Order: sequence, then structure tokens, then C-alpha cells
Amino acid sequence: MFRGRADGLRRILPATKLIIAALCVPLVLAGCGTQWFTRRVEVDTATVDEVRGIGNVVTQTIADPIYEGTVEVTAILIMDVGAGRFQEAHDVALNRLRQRGWTTASGGDTDSALMKSAKWKDVILKIGRFRDFEEYGATLEPKIDKVLHGDSAKSDTYVIVALSPYKE
Repeated sequence: MFRGRADGLRRILPATKLIIAALCVPLVLAGCGTQWFTRRVEVDTATVDEVRGIGNVVTQTIADPIYEGTVEVTAILIMDVGAGRFQEAHDVALNRLRQRGWTTASGGDTDSALMKSAKWKDVILKIGRFRDFEEYGATLEPKIDKVLHGDSAKSDTYVIVALSPYKE
């Protein structure tokens, strides 16, 4: 009498165990802090294209750190704006960006400036010195790195324009 029932349970138990295991695995992984799926946030290419217009782009790279499961891609432009020294280049870059609707959020009169745009609301832009490139956590191709660091007089006239995703 119980024989048929026990056989039925034997067939159901493996399937039930499999379903329970499948439901528990994501919970266990989430509890361990494992990041299986990351979200990528980056600046719109149209924004980068607009900023490229303020001078000659010597090279471009990215920094892509991960914060709490989100990859935040920063576009980094190393630019020659036709100035003879950094402070002049900084001012030229600031003025050209202001002409495109960017406003200074902080800084602007020293070695760096943060800017925002009403047109590109989810972007923060930073202007800085080339010599501070390592602070961005990005890398350059070895040949480009050698050329840029090889002529310190010329590279002192470059500005870094970094565009990062930003939410207020």
C-alpha cells in the first residue's frame, strides 16, 4: 500500500531538491557579496565629441573603476589647445568650454577646475595638468606614454579633460 507512494516520493524528491538548490544559489551568492552582474555607466559619446572641439586631442583613454557593482567609465582626453604654458592652456580650455555652455562648479583659477553643463546633466568635467595623469587611474599605450613624458616642455602645455558620469 505504501510502496507506490514511496516510489512516487523518490521520484519527486530529486526534482524538489534541484528546484530548492536553484532558488538558494542566488541568495547565497548575494549574501557573499559576489558581483556577478555589473552595470556600466559612461558619458554619452556626443558629449565627448563636443569637448574634443576645444583643441587638438593628443590622445584619449579611459579609466573604468568599479564601485559597488557599477563600472564608472571616465573618458580622458589629453589635449593641446595651442597655449605656451599650462596656466594659459587651462584658461583657454575653460573659456572654450564656457562658450559651449559649460559652467564652473568649483576651481577654475588654479591647477584644475570642475565644470557642469545644462545640456549634459549627467556629466562632470574636470580640467587638470598632464603631469597629474596618474591620479586618474588610467594607462596609456607604452609608445604614447614615452612620447608624452619624453618632452616635458611640450607636455606641460597639455590639459587633461576628464568626463565622468555624474548623478546629483
